[in-house]
Amino acid sequence: MTWHRYYIHAYEQRLNACGYNGALPYWEWGLDVNNIKASPVFDGSDTSVSGDGASVPHGPLILSLPGPPGNTVTIPAGQGGGCVTQGPFKDMVVHLGPIALPVPGSANFTGITGDFFQDNPRCLRRDLSSASIKRFSSFQNTTNLILTKPNIEQFQAHLQGDPRYILGELGPHGGGHYGIGGNPGGDVFTSPGDPAFYLHHAQIDRIYWLWQLLDFPNRQNVWGTGTLLDQPPSPNVTVNDSIDISPIAGPVQIKNLLNTVTGSPLCYVYL
Repeated sequence: MTWHRYYIHAYEQRLNACGYNGALPYWEWGLDVNNIKASPVFDGSDTSVSGDGASVPHGPLILSLPGPPGNTVTIPAGQGGGCVTQGPFKDMVVHLGPIALPVPGSANFTGITGDFFQDNPRCLRRDLSSASIKRFSSFQNTTNLILTKPNIEQFQAHLQGDPRYILGELGPHGGGHYGIGGNPGGDVFTSPGDPAFYLHHAQIDRIYWLWQLLDFPNRQNVWGTGTLLDQPPSPNVTVNDSIDISPIAGPVQIKNLLNTVTGSPLCYVYL
């Protein structure tokens, strides 16, 4: 939770350095569960982050998730899948990856061979999915998450669909990612290559902040290890550990990222 909080903060600071004086907006998934393409975030207008990709016939996403065999989620095929053709990012060139991009119609993933960090220029593709956010990222999903999870362990596990706690689920986090879909948005490792990533993760940070506010003194901690799903096994993380995303932003101790209004380094609230 704090890693992404610091990451989107660093992104906002870079936008400010480039002359952007506004706030970092968040995408409230619950408003768009019935028609994501009509959302002001994705309607292709000049003030959007562009719209859907061009229509390319394709099958559903059959996501083979970590955990025991059979832990899969199927998302119906969207109406896009091709290059984004409208809005501010219609001519955007994506570079890194893909690393683990779902192949529509199968449970397979594809990625660039060899060095994952080599340049791979291509158009920004999207496959917007109301079905994904309606199933995993609705107001009911987020309200239940905020109100029923008593500690950071349970909160983050259900937010992210952690297979050690819950099967057949993407959680609101994954639901939003596959609401965007496409390439690189559908690749968990290179999804920041789509500008919509930052609005999605601002919403995740907002949900986290709202959850913290319900019992703030007791929600200033972390849980888990330093590796994804503890693979390979690694030591537990503590609030005294640091998050370092150099050269974009230097190391900061986690305990200084648990409150967004301290001013060091964070100073923001959600409206």
